Amino acid sequence: MESHLGAQKAGQTIDDGPGKTVLPHMAIIRTNAAILIDAEQMCGLTNDRSKTRGYDEFA
Repeated sequence: MESHLGAQKAGQTIDDGPGKTVLPHMAIIRTNAAILIDAEQMCGLTNDRSKTRGYDEFA
């Protein structure tokens, strides 16, 4: 989601280019956030993403 937010902040509204979704970045962010919220509420979220530096401070 961070990459889409960064692109949106940089003025790019559509995720376009080779292999991209061709959807608005904000729609992708909203969809990903809804999935994460739903999974967390249903106790079905297994976060197996690798943690980056600064993750603990962010979370």
